[in-house]
Amino acid sequence: MKSTLVAEIDPAELAIRLCEANYGLTRPMADARQALAAMTPEVREAWLRSAKAAADYFVEIVNAAKKTH
Repeated sequence: MKSTLVAEIDPAELAIRLCEANYGLTRPMADARQALAAMTPEVREAWLRSAKAAADYFVEIVNAAKKTH
C-alpha cells in the first residue's frame, strides 16, 4: 500500500521566518500576516517572493527523493 504525505507551507509564516533569520530579528507580533502587513508593500512582496522560491525548492527536493529499503 502506497502512503502519501501532505505538508502545507504557509507562505506568510515562511516569509517572516526567512526575514527573521536574515536580519536576526524576532517579529514584533505573533501572527505572521500581521507582521507582513506592517511592512511596506515592496518589502512584503519581496519576502513573499522569497518564501515562494523556498517552498518551490522544498517541493522539488521532496519530489526528487529516492525511496530507501
